Amino acid sequence: KDDGFRTIKVMGKETPTEEAKAAFELAGIAFDKGDHATAVQYYRRAYSMPELTELQRFSAANNMGASLERLGDREQAIEIYQEALLFPSVEKVRRARILEALRRLRTGEEAPEGRKSDTPSPSPEERKTADEGASAEIEAGNAALAGGAAQDALAHFTAAYASRNASPGVRGKACFKAGEAHQQLGDFAKALDMYQEALAFPDTGALKPQILERMRQARLGQPALGGGASDEMPVDEQKKVFEEAVAALDAGQYSVALDGFTRVYAVRDAKPEVRRSMAFNMGVCHQRMAHFDEAVSMFEEALGIGGDQAFTLKALDFIRQARRRQVGFGVTKGDETGEPGPPGAEERLFSAEVFYATGGTEPKGNALSTLTSLATRIQEHAKATPGGSYRVVAIGKSSSKWAGADEETADAKNAALSRERADNATAKLADLLPKNLVVVMQPDAKGDAEREQLGLPPSDNSWVERTVGIAVFFTVGAGG
Repeated sequence: KDDGFRTIKVMGKETPTEEAKAAFELAGIAFDKGDHATAVQYYRRAYSMPELTELQRFSAANNMGASLERLGDREQAIEIYQEALLFPSVEKVRRARILEALRRLRTGEEAPEGRKSDTPSPSPEERKTADEGASAEIEAGNAALAGGAAQDALAHFTAAYASRNASPGVRGKACFKAGEAHQQLGDFAKALDMYQEALAFPDTGALKPQILERMRQARLGQPALGGGASDEMPVDEQKKVFEEAVAALDAGQYSVALDGFTRVYAVRDAKPEVRRSMAFNMGVCHQRMAHFDEAVSMFEEALGIGGDQAFTLKALDFIRQARRRQVGFGVTKGDETGEPGPPGAEERLFSAEVFYATGGTEPKGNALSTLTSLATRIQEHAKATPGGSYRVVAIGKSSSKWAGADEETADAKNAALSRERADNATAKLADLLPKNLVVVMQPDAKGDAEREQLGLPPSDNSWVERTVGIAVFFTVGAGG
């Protein structure tokens, strides 16, 4: 039950900044009370808002990780902490705190009480002793790994990684070596997980090329030692395969596109910028196919390879989309099975939430981005599944519970606002789609019948949003 957040939303006057601030405040109150399940709800709400700044989204991810850790949700906490490490806003102190939290989670230690998670810094003597012990464990692990005893090697590397007082450079190396042991044991998912964390440690820059190469091998199912032969491909052929993969992606042939991007990704000597592009586009293919965990992993690898700030922010937003189970900006997959039904059968393809500025009616900014993404998904589907028709239901969802001095007229004002937003959303979507597509637009305002059309349960109480909810249905044609 989310009554606290509904109370804020019922006011109906919040700007996106105020909504985010309210969510953070309520999350902080819940966290301090020890109600971490409620805190996670509010942090997730803030994280999902497309208008958040990079710093706000980092804060939401970092605090969500802290709440999940205290809930005992180890796997999700590790995932979201690792994402937080990718944000430009993760300065030195916060990076150290997150890496310490990851160490606790991987070694089974309890989280500290309260908000502060700092641990006392070791003395120089303690640091020296810890580094010597951890380095000895790494050397023992290397000998075991070279001798074919990967499980014994993993135990040594894990012991080094778990040394809280060891320096970040030594622990980062231990993290990388633990990934190698997992890879040698055939646990490629765990290996990739450890490699991703190893990239986030300070003082491991010299290891980066080796870490990225191990990630490439793990993606291809190769062991860390004595891996399979690397694919070779001339640069001209790389470009040709890439262009064919892009064409397949645009045509909605996602598995074909993924195969093409993977072929270029598999080339060991490909330039870093080529490798980054392939990793990112492999993530896009997985996202389109609703393979969200794989998509997040590929986007994170692309960020690990490096890029400018524009690429970083773009990749981080794609991670946000994938974490929200979206196949595009603001677009989620419907109940399509992946196989065309009989002629005349209708199935829901996509749903979308189009966010408007407070009081606004024109789809701009994030609203336009969502509609553009939705139009692209429809066109990709039309190319892959020709011969059918589409029906778009758009429901304005402006609040009918606006509390204020003009409460008596608020319902009428919001009903008109809802309808205008829905009309404008469908008009813009029609402009973005090719004219030869058969698309029926059905804009409307809120109501029980419209809830049913959108597939919402009767108990749904989301009609307090500054959004237009859209559902796209597809009817298989006689030739489909």
